[in-house]
Amino acid sequence: MRLPRVTTRLASGLRRTARPVALTALLIALLGGPTWFAAPATADPITDAQARVDALNREVTTVTDQLTEGTRRLELDQTRQRTVTRLLASTTRKISLAQVDADAGNAAVGQIAAQLYRSPPPGLLLLSLSTAPGDIADLLAVQANLSQLADQQNVRVRRAVAARGQLRTEQRAV
Repeated sequence: MRLPRVTTRLASGLRRTARPVALTALLIALLGGPTWFAAPATADPITDAQARVDALNREVTTVTDQLTEGTRRLELDQTRQRTVTRLLASTTRKISLAQVDADAGNAAVGQIAAQLYRSPPPGLLLLSLSTAPGDIADLLAVQANLSQLADQQNVRVRRAVAARGQLRTEQRAV
């Protein structure tokens, strides 16, 4: 920082610049003034040192208390995180199992639907006209078995879809 040059004319007619005076005033302000104003003559250095040590001890105690509290909160948060992580892993496993079950049910229903599409069950009138009486009973039994199997698979798929929805709700809650 460069101070401006200010020139003054003294009463004796000589010129004098204000730069050295401003520089001296700046140094005194930065260094805290003359040292004879720093401490009263009656100050005891041991008492001053003990006061500084006491202040440092209070600050150390405060920082230690803050650190201890922060560590305690961190440990609580880590415990909560482990609990939530375990719940999430359990729920994810349940969802995976329910998904496998639902996929198996969907595949079984798909197979039944494909089989019924390839060979639809004949109507009762067509059955009675085209086959022998003994064969009608067998065909009706097969049709009843297919219907019962389709109903069971539909119930299984509905349960799996409901379980998947419930597990998704649990997962969102975690």
